[in-house]
Amino acid sequence: MRQIQIYENADILCAELAEALPIPASISEPIHIALSGGSTPTLLFEKMAAVDDPDAFMNTHFYWVDERHVSEDDPESNYAVFRRLLVDTGIVSAENVHPIKYHPDIYQMKANYEQELHKHVPFEDGYPLFDEIVLGVGEDGHTASIFPDRLDLFETTDIVATTRHPVTGQGRVTLTGNTINNAYGVTVLCTGEKKRRILDEVLRENKPEYPISHVKLRPFASVIFKLDLAASHYGA
Repeated sequence: MRQIQIYENADILCAELAEALPIPASISEPIHIALSGGSTPTLLFEKMAAVDDPDAFMNTHFYWVDERHVSEDDPESNYAVFRRLLVDTGIVSAENVHPIKYHPDIYQMKANYEQELHKHVPFEDGYPLFDEIVLGVGEDGHTASIFPDRLDLFETTDIVATTRHPVTGQGRVTLTGNTINNAYGVTVLCTGEKKRRILDEVLRENKPEYPISHVKLRPFASVIFKLDLAASHYGA
């Protein structure tokens, strides 16, 4: 099931999501959430850091949808901003954070992350069972690090894959389509006018060349598109 929610601006969108993420301390079972990088998730992390509850994320474990083949200190690291805003400040315990850790050998980097997922995330039907996955859509149409020329990553039985940026050739490690589609829920964050054309083609025309069009969860699960007015024709 696909839902569309529209917000006046990115600030309001991310503030609402940040307030919805904390899990009551009375729930003892851990919650497993996979996050993306980018400008909108950075705003989300800032809003999470401002949540007025010291135990807000006590039972939440965070993972990453994808990562560039760079060290955790590299400015391009998807994990770096989260660590600075939420881990280094003590808001989220380091024990609850599971980044895709850098290794000089990208294939070993992939294998290590697979082991981390097997260690911490419940599995069902051979794939990790995340409670929530937060995705974005790039201006070139990619989601996670699944680019339009790698739709085969929705067919592979691997849970994690290596890939490359089609222009720069930079290596990436990413969750695969089947792993994403095994989640209980997916939230797609998209803000800014530059995303409007692609979102229109996805949400109105369901164009199959865009990876996000292939995010289709189990029957009782939802894909929720959270858009600001700038990204949405619906609110125009």
